[in-house]
Amino acid sequence: MLQYNLKASTSDNAKKQYDLITSHISYLQKAKAALEKDCIEQGLLEKKLIGEVDVAAHKRKQYVKVWK
Repeated sequence: MLQYNLKASTSDNAKKQYDLITSHISYLQKAKAALEKDCIEQGLLEKKLIGEVDVAAHKRKQYVKVWK
């Protein structure tokens, strides 16, 4: 697990730490989506529709992930 320095001593240090964490989050979100897609294709994970929520102009579907 990665350790982050969450105490910034200067504005530049704070920006660097923020940018580092943001880039790691972005990478991990993409890796998670790719793994989820691969697991669904292999039949290890199934997404089941549990309902829909009204949002502005459409309905957003809600899923539950079921590991096999």
